[in-house]
Amino acid sequence: MAVTIGLGWRLRSASGGENSGPRTDRTSCRSPLANQVRLLLHTGAYWLLLKVRDAIPQMQPLAVAEFKTIQLRLIKIAARITETTKRVRVAFAAACPEADLFIGLVRRFQPAGP
Repeated sequence: MAVTIGLGWRLRSASGGENSGPRTDRTSCRSPLANQVRLLLHTGAYWLLLKVRDAIPQMQPLAVAEFKTIQLRLIKIAARITETTKRVRVAFAAACPEADLFIGLVRRFQPAGP
């Protein structure tokens, strides 16, 4: 059974799909404050990935992908990062299939300015 909710996410039955969002079911610490901070950080990461997914052009398959897929294809990638005083350069491997999409997303999130 799948139910579509307002943000376009699918709420699934107990077949394992409920773990695709923030990990709210895990309490790693004895301290309730630490667990609340952890929950706050996971919620922030969830909203950031929502914004990233909304910025992906609709013609891309990742525009409707689950968070784990976006995490594996865009977030957990190998790249060489070079920082200078004026810019940050990201060098992808030649075989990186999502390099163009990643560059487009970075340009979309850049602030407008001179």
